[in-house]
Amino acid sequence: MVLAGLIAFALIVVFMTMLYRLPGFLACIALAGQVAATLAFVSGYFPVFESFTMTLPGIAGIILAIGMGVDANVITAERIKEELKNGKSLDGALKSGFARGLTPIIDGNVTIVIVAALLMGAFGPTDGFWGKVFNPIFFMFGPSTAGSIYSFGFTLLTSVLLNFVFGVFATRIMIRGASRCKVFRNPVLYGGSKDGKKNFTKVPQQSTFVRQPQEVLHLLRRSGCVVLVFSFVFGVTMDIEFKGGAMVTVGYQGDVDLNNVKQTVAAELGQSNLTVQTGTDVSGAQTLTINLPGSETLSTEQLDSMIETLNTTYPDNQFVQQEVSNVNPTIGNEFLAKSVVAVVAACVLILVYVAVRFRRIGGWSAGAMAIVALLHDMFVVYGVFVLLRIPLNGNFIAAMLTILGVLHSTIPLYL
Repeated sequence: MVLAGLIAFALIVVFMTMLYRLPGFLACIALAGQVAATLAFVSGYFPVFESFTMTLPGIAGIILAIGMGVDANVITAERIKEELKNGKSLDGALKSGFARGLTPIIDGNVTIVIVAALLMGAFGPTDGFWGKVFNPIFFMFGPSTAGSIYSFGFTLLTSVLLNFVFGVFATRIMIRGASRCKVFRNPVLYGGSKDGKKNFTKVPQQSTFVRQPQEVLHLLRRSGCVVLVFSFVFGVTMDIEFKGGAMVTVGYQGDVDLNNVKQTVAAELGQSNLTVQTGTDVSGAQTLTINLPGSETLSTEQLDSMIETLNTTYPDNQFVQQEVSNVNPTIGNEFLAKSVVAVVAACVLILVYVAVRFRRIGGWSAGAMAIVALLHDMFVVYGVFVLLRIPLNGNFIAAMLTILGVLHSTIPLYL
């Protein structure tokens, strides 16, 4: 993961520098500071903040926030380029570009903050700050504790807030400082043309989803029908988190035949809908994950009998039980209901924000059409999961909420 992160960051540096020149390179320095500060907050480097266990969804939150940081700097750099192409001086272009870029950046990040806070309130400790804030929405689901989705929301919220510090203010301070040095006064370094000629660009007066709402509604109807057909034909696969059941992780040595292991476990436990996946643990050792969605929880006797049968049937593999997760079907159904409520609540809160923020230019209608357009994109993602038979779980809900927040962050650019 560290290697993948370094490669991705290197590609971002190359892309931003080639496309936006000096502002792009300085933005990457700020992004590096944003990532370092996020890791410091999560790891408990600052005594006033408690440390937090890093999870894979948590890392995904950091990576997503880096994308938001890049987005913020792209908006600012594009505004500067536009002002330079329209004939303004370097100082005038920087001043106007910073002013024009700030509002859409704030609006875009606010929608992500709403989603991240909602994730922490829905899937975090009930007695926590966000749990108390959103208690009127999720009070019927009872107490809860922090989990992987909470980790995702925590890192996402922390990273987005730090994006205001590094991606907005730090970047602008560095660009202003560079522009005062004689060697960096050439407008070409900021995206201007070499000959200094004006190059006015025509800006669309109104967005498509505001100007042609009937097309958006028609597209949503077609997508909804296709998704419903997929759901009936292929069926919706629910993971243990939603359907209940058991997940057993065992270590082993050598090579195994997954089909034979699956048949052996199915015969021993009397289950026919189980799945078996290979993987590795933190030490690099080989593991098998046996999922039994929709089944009753496994007892200690059943687990011991299963391990004994596997070692008797495949003595060379030396199976060892590592981890067991049992989810009661009732708890799974409750988790699914809470996830649906979280998605609906996110749509409503973002709709209210857009309606209030852009009330002078048809805020309610624009917000409603934006929600409809985003529901279409969420239908597409859901349809892909159904078509590929990928089980729906808590990470899927976190991803859907993030899609809602990220795509909604583009609305201010059109309005």
